[in-house]
Amino acid sequence: MTIFLILAAILGASALLIGSLGAHLWQDLLTDPDTLGRFHRAENYLFYHALGLAVVAQLVERFPAQKFQSVGWCLAVGVIIFSGSLLVYSVTGFQPIIKITPLGGSLLILGWILLGIRSWQMYRWHRNR
Repeated sequence: MTIFLILAAILGASALLIGSLGAHLWQDLLTDPDTLGRFHRAENYLFYHALGLAVVAQLVERFPAQKFQSVGWCLAVGVIIFSGSLLVYSVTGFQPIIKITPLGGSLLILGWILLGIRSWQMYRWHRNR
């Protein structure tokens, strides 16, 4: 088992917990449409990238020499920064935190690009064997 599967489980559970908190405990804080939209975006990205990280965990386990670890770290760190900063801003209104959101988004984009590159490299290697 890799650290990425553990992180995927934690992030997936966190997405569900955050959704529940938003629907029940923080509903009075999330009345503005922009704030609610930001909150849901963070929740959705957290959940979807937890699933993506679970897939990457399987790739790391199956193909350790293919360097999928960099994909896993980009997705894990990226979604924590991206969703985390949006969630903190949505719930607290602490605006300076929003400055790190693009860093998280950039890491997510890089992670998906690296997944494509690593997969293409693996495809070419297997095809030419």
